[in-house]
Amino acid sequence: MDQEGLLERQRRDLERALVDAGGTWGWELAAGFLGCTVGTLKVWASQRRVPFVRVNGLVRFRKSDLTKWMDKNLVTAGKQ
Repeated sequence: MDQEGLLERQRRDLERALVDAGGTWGWELAAGFLGCTVGTLKVWASQRRVPFVRVNGLVRFRKSDLTKWMDKNLVTAGKQ
């Protein structure tokens, strides 16, 4: 297996390990998925700008919700 393939496998393994039994992500994994810092994600969540689930007081994120949110906020290129 080449270096790139190995890194991709390690990324997938890490993602599986970080996802809890309910299929939700914590701050770090969700921020990594969105390409922002944990601090930025916390601000967005406090402003209700990004979808999240509160479970027993913990803030969790579902990949499907974040993907839909990103799709909804997609800015397409237009003609100039």
